[in-house]
Amino acid sequence: MRLAAQFFTEALLPTSLSALGFEAGEVAVRPHSGEEDLRGFEWYYLWRLSHRFSSTLRHNGGVYSVAFSPDGKRLATGGGEGAVKLWDATTGQEIGALQGQSYRVSSVAFSPDGKRLAAGSIDGAAKLWDAATEQEVSSRSKF
Repeated sequence: MRLAAQFFTEALLPTSLSALGFEAGEVAVRPHSGEEDLRGFEWYYLWRLSHRFSSTLRHNGGVYSVAFSPDGKRLATGGGEGAVKLWDATTGQEIGALQGQSYRVSSVAFSPDGKRLAAGSIDGAAKLWDAATEQEVSSRSKF
């Protein structure tokens, strides 16, 4: 358990999950039927820490694209309802929503300086926003 906590603190999430008994693609490691569950509160605490974003990064139509800002402080997600949402990468709280795409947003990307955010939808349309003010800067219909 201490090893899993150390890996988590050092931002080594896959290693932390492995130390908790998870392998790639597994949903959960549970005792077999009739076996006693020997996992303590620490296991559940680390599980919640390592999965805190899984329940917060939501869109009405699902999440189809994710991008970190260059400074690592924000996340942008593209959703099935045509929205781009901005999130605080530390807390997982939604900090903004950019509307305007007509179809599912299949790609999002920050500019290298983090000042602009681009989004493309499955109909071929693209939009560019100022990441600080959340104002649309440019848009293009199908190319």
